Amino acid sequence: MDIHTKLMRRYKQVPEWWFTCILLVNIAATIFTCQYFKDQLQLPWWGVLLACALAIFFTLPVGVITAMANQTPALNVITEFIIGYIYPGYPVANILFKVYGFISMKQGIIFLLDFKLGHYMKIPPRAMFMAQVVGAIVVALVHLRTAWWLMDTIPDICDRELLPAGSPIFGDLGHYSAINWFFLVGAIAPFIVWLANKAFPVREWIRLITMPVLLGATVQMPPATAINYTSWIIAGFCRDSLLTDTIEVGGVAITTYYQVHSMPGWPSWRSSCTCVWE
Repeated sequence: MDIHTKLMRRYKQVPEWWFTCILLVNIAATIFTCQYFKDQLQLPWWGVLLACALAIFFTLPVGVITAMANQTPALNVITEFIIGYIYPGYPVANILFKVYGFISMKQGIIFLLDFKLGHYMKIPPRAMFMAQVVGAIVVALVHLRTAWWLMDTIPDICDRELLPAGSPIFGDLGHYSAINWFFLVGAIAPFIVWLANKAFPVREWIRLITMPVLLGATVQMPPATAINYTSWIIAGFCRDSLLTDTIEVGGVAITTYYQVHSMPGWPSWRSSCTCVWE
């Protein structure tokens, strides 16, 4: 047991049934709200359960990637595609499915990150739990009020009768229909790395390539000049390549110098200095 866990055992832990109760109450409240405001929210009860199932299923693998690579793959596009294919023509339902399927998983991982930080800072777990719960309630109320204000004040917002035919974004007639091919690229890319590792086992750097991290990291790339990536590549190359080579060459030179000057018959720097001083 590490020292952090040993010190944290002094505090009362958060019982598992607290998390279970919050999960069940929120799912029940979400289903009730979607059914009660069926005309406004447009999402049926089975959509809520499907979104929750996706969030629960992907929390573990996405959490592992986040813990290992500090990159969190996003499920926003996948959730939008799923509900858009199953339940087309309902824009508000699409947004809600994305919130329950992706944002809930993302917030859960952020919740774990905060708990990890509090673990190292020796903050009582129950205090962290209450801070997270109160913050989530405040944010949810503010977002809900903002959403209702937008729907009441903006004319024809999310009006299904005014939607253009043929899905003008990612559909067959859309502006970005070719992007759909990248789903196939993302599915094949890890197998290419695996085959390359089998074909060239001597190249150890190949097995270090993680395609979900490489492809997922491009989400942070802005739709303009990607100065954040170019500067990162240059700084990383200079640090990991040039700086490492400089240190190695310098180390070899210093080692060689002292090895040569420590040979028998070679006057040491101490004796030389002593002669000059005398």
